[in-house]
Amino acid sequence: MEYGKNNKDWISFVEKLSADRDLDEMIPEILKDMCGTFEYGCGFVYKRDYEHRYLLCASYEQYQNGPIKEYVDLTECVEKYRPNWPEHTKTLSFLDITLSEDVLAQALGAVFGAKSMIFIPIVDRSETLLAFVGLVDRRTKNLHSQDDMIFMRSVLSILANDLKMRLYRQEAENAQRSLEGTLDHMGIDVYVNDFETHEILYLNRSMAAPYGTVEEIIGKICWQVLYDDKTGECDFCPRKRLIDENGRATRVYSWDYQRPFDGAWFRVFSAAFRWVNGRMAHIVSSVDITENKRNEEMIRRMAGQDYLTNLPNRYNLTTRIDELIQKGEAQEPYCYILFFDLDGFKQINDTLGHRVGDEVLRMVGEKFQAESLVCNHIYRYGGDEFVILLEASQQGGIQDILAVVQTVFSAPWDLEEGRKVLLRASIGISRYPDDGDKTSVLIRKADQAMYAAKRDGKARIYFYNRGEISPDEKYKTTGI
Repeated sequence: MEYGKNNKDWISFVEKLSADRDLDEMIPEILKDMCGTFEYGCGFVYKRDYEHRYLLCASYEQYQNGPIKEYVDLTECVEKYRPNWPEHTKTLSFLDITLSEDVLAQALGAVFGAKSMIFIPIVDRSETLLAFVGLVDRRTKNLHSQDDMIFMRSVLSILANDLKMRLYRQEAENAQRSLEGTLDHMGIDVYVNDFETHEILYLNRSMAAPYGTVEEIIGKICWQVLYDDKTGECDFCPRKRLIDENGRATRVYSWDYQRPFDGAWFRVFSAAFRWVNGRMAHIVSSVDITENKRNEEMIRRMAGQDYLTNLPNRYNLTTRIDELIQKGEAQEPYCYILFFDLDGFKQINDTLGHRVGDEVLRMVGEKFQAESLVCNHIYRYGGDEFVILLEASQQGGIQDILAVVQTVFSAPWDLEEGRKVLLRASIGISRYPDDGDKTSVLIRKADQAMYAAKRDGKARIYFYNRGEISPDEKYKTTGI
């Protein structure tokens, strides 16, 4: 069992969402990538306008004369099926709407002419639909694995959260001229300080809550309230970025900040403007993006991990070897790539079934993770192929690692229902820098040595030794 998509796609999605680029320019690219990667016909983002219609903000469409329209009216749909309306953190996803008994899914499918759909609503606290992000397809059935669905929901949720943050920021800018009660209940932390003295002029109650009351904080210096370890202006304060050489306000500046005492993450927005008495002021607003950061981390983790064996995967392996070569850490004494597969694994799959085959692969991962010398250095390369990366700084030499591998495969393995299976491994080994100075070359040569070991009788250890493939016994005689 292997995850079928290119792992670099997941990293690409996170990088695009994290890039310092205009959101309007970036979203169509992400929708195009999502449709291409997950085989959907079109993707879209709609936002509610002042007439309570939903205006198309961004889209990608493979169809001619497809379902995407400039405006969509979902008023009747939302009101009629409000009992089915999900909470703001949930996602509607249907691989085959024609088989679903969910009336809301059927209604949304009819609006977009869709037979499969992923739909993420962006709602406020009263469950009013502010915007939505979605992928739809006209095909009767769109087949995806559970991992596909997790990735799609995660990536679209990050995009939806970015859009939600943008909507809230717009509300924050309008709220500067509104009543304090509006700011207190809008779901964003806000404070205003004097541009020169840093005296806090205003903050809403959600901003004040972790530090005291609004009345206690007004009039104090901002860094004295927010940071226990500061005795002057913060070195990361963006104040100078917010005005031009003539002292006029320029643009909004944003960054991510992790609160030290509870680890929560916030997207922070700063801007300069004239306060009520004409003095220049600095407004800071922030949105809790802790969940967003967790989604990004989950995608990065899934992109580098094999979910059958819980071992790091091929992408993680090649990235690590690249790092070692670039940093020069793979030099003296040596870096070894041990490439091996399971002799007879195809027969296990053919005779006992793929479920048992998956169980065997999981057991391989568990057994190597229990071995201290290799637990942090083994990767699942694909299928029944595994790689151990012996780094120069790692404890134990090449013969110690080979002894671990041979120990793991020395006794029969107990499977379910009392079955036993005896596994052996054919091992091919390449060495940096003798056998190459590129990751792909080193892996290919280790693979070639492994296939030579299988060809000559299996359960053998062969080295790719400076252009010649030699068995372990011959290699030992060289004294290495």
